[in-house]
Amino acid sequence: MTPINSLKQAALIPVSSNVQNLGLNSGGDVLGTAGVDFVSFYNHNLADVTIFEDPEPPSKAGTNSDLWYVGYSWDNVSKDGSSNIISGTASLRGIERIHFIDTSYALDLDIDENAGAALALLYAAFDNMPDAVTFGKWIAKADSLGNQSESKSGSSDDSKDIVDLAQSMIEYYAPQGVSNSNLVTLLYSNIVNQAPTAEQQQYYVDLIDNGSYSQASFLAMAAQTEQNTIQYVGLTQDGLAYTQESSKQG
Repeated sequence: MTPINSLKQAALIPVSSNVQNLGLNSGGDVLGTAGVDFVSFYNHNLADVTIFEDPEPPSKAGTNSDLWYVGYSWDNVSKDGSSNIISGTASLRGIERIHFIDTSYALDLDIDENAGAALALLYAAFDNMPDAVTFGKWIAKADSLGNQSESKSGSSDDSKDIVDLAQSMIEYYAPQGVSNSNLVTLLYSNIVNQAPTAEQQQYYVDLIDNGSYSQASFLAMAAQTEQNTIQYVGLTQDGLAYTQESSKQG
């Protein structure tokens, strides 16, 4: 997963004292870094803008090449009381999150990205899209794990981070523990959409029993399968809203 290393704000809106003012160059471009970057539109609700991704963004060495556009407009009231609508489009390259007045929006939804890992695990465990508060909680946890991984090793290990995130979820949602057989049945049923046979269940239980997988790495493996992620891919093509945890950057 990706460590948070900066909080960005577009210059087309008022600058808050606790964020870095990233100005916009000609054309309204905002370029992110290798970490988790944010752009905040403090004058806009989500419904006030349009968000869409460039299907074929040009490659840019050393940066996340994902290119998103945010179309925005606002009523500009002058000192004499007259007003006119100002509109434009900001292009965001390598930006993982967008903050609005009423909500936040995650763009980092690939399985090897922080929000994407959280979403895949939640969908595998609950067979449903998470609500905004739940999604925000686990995005914050994923961001925290990414930061910890970076600080310890100097680089982020996506495979380890998603297993650590899975372990945190198991401990949170099953504080008394869960049997291997129940975990296998839950995940198999949610992802394959039918209960496993006795033989299928035992095969996967044996993999956990013999140490091939821990419960957390088994959950992470299951969450990353195409059978799981394909079930919600159509709901995330334009990003996904979440509620930012208080005191958390992401």
